[in-house]
Amino acid sequence: MRQDCPAVRKVQALAIFALLWAALALFTLLWLVPIQRNFDFFPRWYGARMMLRGGDPYDTEAMDTLLQQESPAQVYSPRTRFLYPAWITYVLLPFWLLPFPLAVSLWAGLQLALVIVLPGAFYSALGWRVPPVWLGVVVLVSVVGFFHTVNVYVLGQFPVMILAALLAAWRLVGSDRPWLAALALVYTTIRPEGMILAATFLLDQLLARNVRFVLHFAAIMGALFALSVFHIGFWVFDFVGGVPEYHALGRSTFPAEVLGGGAITGLFMVAVAAWAVWTWWQVRAAPVGQRTLWRVSTAILALLLIFPQSKDYTLVYVLLPMWFGLWLGRGTGWNAILLAAVAFSSWVYAIWGGPHGA
Repeated sequence: MRQDCPAVRKVQALAIFALLWAALALFTLLWLVPIQRNFDFFPRWYGARMMLRGGDPYDTEAMDTLLQQESPAQVYSPRTRFLYPAWITYVLLPFWLLPFPLAVSLWAGLQLALVIVLPGAFYSALGWRVPPVWLGVVVLVSVVGFFHTVNVYVLGQFPVMILAALLAAWRLVGSDRPWLAALALVYTTIRPEGMILAATFLLDQLLARNVRFVLHFAAIMGALFALSVFHIGFWVFDFVGGVPEYHALGRSTFPAEVLGGGAITGLFMVAVAAWAVWTWWQVRAAPVGQRTLWRVSTAILALLLIFPQSKDYTLVYVLLPMWFGLWLGRGTGWNAILLAAVAFSSWVYAIWGGPHGA
């Protein structure tokens, strides 16, 4: 088989990614795990394992009892409850079956590995031959220059996986593989705001009359939901009722608050919503793949600016609009300005814009 064969290149790329992931996971296990005691991954790992044992992860009393009895609670402490959709137990099953130090090391290492490879994979899918030095700068800014990426890694959070799932679904839809695309989009639903992004993607596909993909997604999600209800009963009300806990515990952040609140903030939110609707309409005639990226990127920015977020690590979603914006501005001098502005703004908000943490 020739070395320039696409199949060979894919195998080589997967092997390199696996080695990168393994190296980052090992680094996490040896460095971060011994010093970090408040992984956001922990309550999800523990709740999923409880569900696999037949328990209800939304039962706060049962969760408290088990956390007091089990030895991992003496080492790792949850900052919040389970508070994720129950089907996360199935879609991320391999991680729940592992001991926590190994599971969180693999998970956190995966988040960094994805941020490192996603820009190159994204631009390759768009047919942009990025100069290696420029690609290296983009990756460096995305990983360490953008404050919220570091936060996602240190806390063992989930937004990077959702970004990767969105891009995978976009790529697979364009390759006319609806079942795989639908399966990829399922992984965007592992967090509440990811469900909104999934709905955005689905609406775009409905407008493009890609009904087959939407039906495939509905079939997979329907099966997962039915399995979860059969497993622990109708959990939706418990899940929805628990989401406000982030706000009650001071664990939510609202970027528009930097404007000081009041009428100015309200006008800003109306302006953002109007801009999002206008952009969706304006790009209706764009090529299919570009139109989806325009709409998803617009939805991300509007979502982050209009709705309160569960801490500032959700701002890592800005990476997708940034990567897309760099592609749109290729060959111009605006790229460096955009890259510097996004990176700088992340640190400004981290210091002055609102609370951080889990």
